[in-house]
Amino acid sequence: MLIKFLLILAIVFFPKHGIFDFSTLISLGVILFYYKSKITIVKREFLYLFLIIVYFGIVSLIVTIDIISIDKFYLPYYFAKFIRLFISFYALFLLLKKINIIKYEKLLNSIFIVNVSIVFFELFVPLYKDSIYKFTNFGAGTNYPHFDYRVAGLSMGFDAAGMVVAIGGVYFFVKMFQGPFKYKIFFLLSIIATMVTARVAFVGLMLTVFFYYCYRIILNIKYLKLLLIYLIPLVLVLFYFIYTNEFLYALYELGVNRNFDVQGYAKDGSFLFNSFKISENPFYAIFGYGVDSFTPYGARSDVGWFQLYWAGGIIGSVLIIGLYLYMVFRVIKSYGDRYYKHIFLFIVLLIFIGNFKGGYIFARQQTEILFIFYLMIINQHYLRIKHENSISN
Repeated sequence: MLIKFLLILAIVFFPKHGIFDFSTLISLGVILFYYKSKITIVKREFLYLFLIIVYFGIVSLIVTIDIISIDKFYLPYYFAKFIRLFISFYALFLLLKKINIIKYEKLLNSIFIVNVSIVFFELFVPLYKDSIYKFTNFGAGTNYPHFDYRVAGLSMGFDAAGMVVAIGGVYFFVKMFQGPFKYKIFFLLSIIATMVTARVAFVGLMLTVFFYYCYRIILNIKYLKLLLIYLIPLVLVLFYFIYTNEFLYALYELGVNRNFDVQGYAKDGSFLFNSFKISENPFYAIFGYGVDSFTPYGARSDVGWFQLYWAGGIIGSVLIIGLYLYMVFRVIKSYGDRYYKHIFLFIVLLIFIGNFKGGYIFARQQTEILFIFYLMIINQHYLRIKHENSISN
């Protein structure tokens, strides 16, 4: 069991160096070891992922033929991205299919406690921070402002680390409603950890907690007092985020002061609404380029929703979001533990909120963690059905 846990941690946290994605290599090793195992409970999800791979494979081929006479550089990023997701999803399925909920909980506790512990270790023992960054392949940190107090955990960037911490924060927050005091401590540590990783993660966590409070109020009015107490710091945080986040500040300036020139750049020279231009080529508007944001033909934008549109076009974007919606629908309809169902649904909400700042739709690490929650819930569903059938027989 320990070996399986270590393999799962490696699939979630191992980095990529250049063309070598070590987490994917580990996933491939797991698949080769368990190659005789059959895909059972998540056949449709694999078929859906395969459809997305075929879609971006065709798009990549067409784009390559179209631009080869103009530019010899084209990296089919989304095609490779979903192949990697297929492999990691398959490996996690094989490792998790016989694990019970108690072991799942130990695994999730390990993932989030290890991650937040590394964040605080880098913060308070900065002497070893560069050594960890060499392992994670995060080499651009010194170019960031306020680098002294920001840390990247086991991720390849501040924002990615913050989102993993925020997902852990959602996990600990929802688990608080089951009673154990330790989850309150880890939730508080997760909030602090988002402050030293990424603003988008901090705000995303705060907003997700706010929406979960609203949900709990619908179930029980006694949570209204807690929500009112929570609203004061939330409003202050949001005002701070508007003035320190380029995207939201730009929206504020556009709506209130109209402080932009016709190209969509702020008068102080900062970047903005290149992020919202629609592709003038009808083919790419519908089918997308299939590329990473900051590469030739990329969106050149931090806004994740625009990155998604630029890479997948209208059709590709609908396909990708459709996979999230399908998983959400299956989780809602399942017999899984209600607290874990809540965690999964609000992690999806957190990812969608974060995507207003960065590209978090099916991003590395966050997606593997989301798959773990998903597989746990679906496994529980089928175990219950199997148990009920055995009783009836």
